Amino acid sequence: MGTGRDRFGPKILATLDLYRRHPEAVIAELLPAGIRWSDIGETFLWEEAIAVLTCTPPWGPLSQALNPKDWVWGIPGFDQVVLISELLATGNVQRGNQSGARRSDFPERTRRPYDEREIVDQKTVGKPVDVVDAAAVMFDYTGLDFSTVLLEQE
Repeated sequence: MGTGRDRFGPKILATLDLYRRHPEAVIAELLPAGIRWSDIGETFLWEEAIAVLTCTPPWGPLSQALNPKDWVWGIPGFDQVVLISELLATGNVQRGNQSGARRSDFPERTRRPYDEREIVDQKTVGKPVDVVDAAAVMFDYTGLDFSTVLLEQE
């Protein structure tokens, strides 16, 4: 059985690269665990630092540094709060003119990071789609092969 440096070589290099790109975020994630960057390899093992950095919460400093545009969606409950505010705004439009509202009066849905799929961007949801394309999209996002089921129904 090899030493930690042999087994975790690629992870150590990735951690060093992460520290080179985002030093403040890495330090901010390690300090609550009591690990100082300068003590890694002496007082603390690389495995300990890698474990802390691998299990960072989606709303933590490292997520903010790696994904500054969409990190806020990792906050527990944020998606639900946005959904509630959108539903309230839609309800207010409907109530305001006794459902005589035009489509342009309704607020736009806030774009979520997980909405950025080709099928949503092309606005093909609800339109007839070729069965083979649908099977390919379902396979891409679920990893399951639905082609036999969809082709049988054709």
